[in-house]
Amino acid sequence: MRLDADVLVISAYFVLWALVHSLFASRTVKRAACRMLGPSTRRWYRVLYVLFAVVSVAPLPLLVAVSESRTLYSVSAPWSWMMVGGQVLAGAGVLWTVMRTSPKRFLGIAQLVEGESRPRPDLQVRGFYRLVRHPMYSFSIVLIWLTPRVSIALAALYGLMTVYFVVGSMHEERLLADEFGPAYERYRRSVPGFVPRPPFGSAGGMPGRG
Repeated sequence: MRLDADVLVISAYFVLWALVHSLFASRTVKRAACRMLGPSTRRWYRVLYVLFAVVSVAPLPLLVAVSESRTLYSVSAPWSWMMVGGQVLAGAGVLWTVMRTSPKRFLGIAQLVEGESRPRPDLQVRGFYRLVRHPMYSFSIVLIWLTPRVSIALAALYGLMTVYFVVGSMHEERLLADEFGPAYERYRRSVPGFVPRPPFGSAGGMPGRG
């Protein structure tokens, strides 16, 4: 019974976090905050959003660490070494993508300093964005599922995270389509979402990313 409780608690916490995270990421909530708190809200909304996301997700690794959920599978050496190596490469891919996606803007620091005065960037495509539309999510999925030892609770969490990445990508694409219009639609038609395929298209891209 304890094992089932671990899975339910961890899954429920992540689902709640994902719902709140998605709610505050929506334009509707941001616009409502600006109406209630004033136009200056646009400057600091993103940085507070990121801080809230980090702080609120922090208990999740602790819940996983203290979980008594039984092991679903465990990969032994040397295959586990290869999996860890793949995780290192995937983690580097996540970091590289963040660093090439204007990290200050990603964290909200640029908005805090510049406000809304910065002109909208043109639609660009560079680096991994030539291969897939969501390289950060692709690398993250590879990173989590290459874990050599996975418990039932961890597998449930990874499954929910994968669903969240897919759903989050849909929300992100709606925002980008609204912002960049036909240019992003052409990019979406020519480049796959998560898994690269040949030939790799050269049109479109994510703003300011490479």
